[in-house]
Amino acid sequence: MKWTKQPCLQVLLTTTAERTSYKAELEGDVVMGCRFFPLSQHPYEDLTVSWHWISPARSREVYRMDRGQEQASFRHPDFQGRARLLTEQIKDGWAKLQVTRLRINDTGTYQCIIGTTNGAHYKDIKLSVTAPFKTVTKNIFKTAKEGELVLTCQSEGYPKSTVTWEDNHQRELNASTTVVLTEDRLFRITTQIRVASSQKNNYTCSFNSSGSSTSFLIPEDTQLQKGNQHKVDVISAAVGAIIRIALIGFIIVLIYLHQKGFGKNMFAVIRDMFPSSSPTVPKLLDWNPERPHLEEEATKLHEGELGAARQQRPQQAPQQQEPSRQYYCDEDWSECPMSLEPGDGGKTEPLNPAKGRQPPE
Repeated sequence: MKWTKQPCLQVLLTTTAERTSYKAELEGDVVMGCRFFPLSQHPYEDLTVSWHWISPARSREVYRMDRGQEQASFRHPDFQGRARLLTEQIKDGWAKLQVTRLRINDTGTYQCIIGTTNGAHYKDIKLSVTAPFKTVTKNIFKTAKEGELVLTCQSEGYPKSTVTWEDNHQRELNASTTVVLTEDRLFRITTQIRVASSQKNNYTCSFNSSGSSTSFLIPEDTQLQKGNQHKVDVISAAVGAIIRIALIGFIIVLIYLHQKGFGKNMFAVIRDMFPSSSPTVPKLLDWNPERPHLEEEATKLHEGELGAARQQRPQQAPQQQEPSRQYYCDEDWSECPMSLEPGDGGKTEPLNPAKGRQPPE
């Protein structure tokens, strides 16, 4: 029998998506799977895996592993610290991406690209991140029109939802609704209706995308809100009264201390409130009644600091002074003043050298 050589057929790499689309909630986690075949004998050494978030306008790299080594430097800042590959499942032919702390702008199309010695292939997977309208806040306001109330509902979520108002007869009511996009890309929806305050009825607002709703029972809810507002007013008035009493008491204490001669001690209070870096200030302000010569001590302290400052300055040559003159009175003291010091009750006019007598040489 004659044998002929047959070409060796290489099995091309193929990939499949575990699911074509995923849904997850805001701040939650998601794991998206991409399966590849055939398996390599050295799956970590021969394998390259990359995940990208793609759109017609731009692309963001979510994760990359090259020959078993994670390449974090290529990762987009939006996914830093939030994306990782479940490497323990690579040996089973899975390239699963986990994204944590999901954001609204994580919504979109993700592309899983697998490369081995058998080639390269990719799959697209869609992710939708939602934020249900879970918490509905309600309020009741009076209008300028007598007997009219405004009922308001507000909630945040994604994607945008419609809101329906009904009364207790399940009749749909016309409402005024506004929508604002927040910094977190959530839709803040505020909706309101006007009703008569005297008409007994039950009103319900429902956010249709999540099924969340809240109800108003009129006029019971109006009376309840009045009671809550009264409690808030009472608490606010009590807190204001306590603050005023404390302030008045503090002023009375200051007046009492001032009358008792402790007024200078207020400087000590200021010193404690505003400490100074200079050592002079706390010493000058540390006053008490047992130190009556505070001003003298302060002057000495100030002069001491000035003296220390002068010692640090360069010395200057002393200036020459004129020789002092000495005056002597006549023998009969008739031309001599009573005092040479001013303020002692004697004559204050200056001495005349001509009337005096110089000492004999």
